[in-house]
Amino acid sequence: MKRKAFYIFFVLLGVALVLVSTLSFESSNAIIARVESEKTAISYRKPVQVNKIFVNAGQRVSKGDTLLIVSRPDLLLDRAKLENQQLVLESDLNRLNSDYQSRVALLNLEETGKIQRLQADIDHLQSELQYQEALYANLRDLSKSQKDSLNEAVGQNPDVIRLESYKQELGNLKKYYQSERSRLALLLAEDKRSLELKMENLSRDFQALEIEQQALIRLAPFSGTIGTVNSQLEELIPEFNTIMTLFAENPSKIKAFANLNTEYRLGTGQTVIIESANGRYKIEGTVLEIGARIVEYQNPSTPTEMMLYGREVFISLPPDNEFLYGEQVIVYPPTE
Repeated sequence: MKRKAFYIFFVLLGVALVLVSTLSFESSNAIIARVESEKTAISYRKPVQVNKIFVNAGQRVSKGDTLLIVSRPDLLLDRAKLENQQLVLESDLNRLNSDYQSRVALLNLEETGKIQRLQADIDHLQSELQYQEALYANLRDLSKSQKDSLNEAVGQNPDVIRLESYKQELGNLKKYYQSERSRLALLLAEDKRSLELKMENLSRDFQALEIEQQALIRLAPFSGTIGTVNSQLEELIPEFNTIMTLFAENPSKIKAFANLNTEYRLGTGQTVIIESANGRYKIEGTVLEIGARIVEYQNPSTPTEMMLYGREVFISLPPDNEFLYGEQVIVYPPTE
């Protein structure tokens, strides 16, 4: 009986060791992390002067609330430059149309003058030929040989050849001026298209300027709490200097570190379990990004001077989570 109890004791001890080993292996996969909040810094890419500040540090704001109003004197100068460029382009467009109309009118006058002179020569030759034909008609009572010689004379008349050349020249003249009008119209279209492209670029510059003008009144992009206010009224703020910070109302992500010695593998898009340090609250999160570089970090659960090495892991939280900003949590990677 004692031997049987001895065997049972060792079996139970073995099972306990297996359970402890399994639990310790599973717990070793857990990642100690800290909850972070979405944070935005209010700054400008050019110097501004603070006109009004509507919030204080620690104040809660809702999305769309006015945070501050600034002014930028350089915007007035930029707008004046753009308006001057617009006037120049409009003047160039009017000049193009005026030049085209003048050149076409001059071309039409030149064509009309040349055609009229050439048509007068044609009319004169036609009158001469009609007169000569009338003379030849009066000699039809001559002998047949005489008639043949008269017909041969009419065929060799240089005025007939000149008349045909004038008519051909008249046709070529009309084609030439028609071609010149088409060429001028094509040049006008090309020049106008070039100006239109410049006007389109100018219009985009106006739109960008309008966006910058609207940005002088900065609104809260989301509901949250003002972190710091680093400026005073009428203060001139250099470019890219942070005027104030805003933290989201609810934590939005977790920053963790995956140790290089762990056997599990995390991937972007995976679902992980996130548990509060006291074990009272648990929720699912999604792996957003895994850092490529190796960084040093210290495990907050076991304060020690020894630094660990791993990769940064960023995990998104559902918007309705109950975590607190800065809270320590435990992340459980998915099991195989």
